[in-house]
Amino acid sequence: MFIRSNMFLSCSALTSLNISNFDTSKVQWIYNIFNGCTNLEYINMSNFNENSLIDGKYYDMFKDVPDNILVCINKTNILNKIYDQIRNKHVILKIVLMIGN
Repeated sequence: MFIRSNMFLSCSALTSLNISNFDTSKVQWIYNIFNGCTNLEYINMSNFNENSLIDGKYYDMFKDVPDNILVCINKTNILNKIYDQIRNKHVILKIVLMIGN
């Protein structure tokens, strides 16, 4: 399954989401991906392949998500991209960096 921009836009019924097995190897744009997911408490983004992301095409990923959302990742590269797009917003993310085998 390929992930894309606006994929979960305004999915207010979602409380948790596991996209760790999604094929993200060719994803270039993920803006607004979780925008409006107002009840989302947990996202597993481990194994997210950010190599094809175009700089600037991942803005507003977490717009209007709850302040205490837990995001699980296993690479620092995606952490840098997430930080860059939320640093000027009033969103607090709990980041869990999962260390693999």
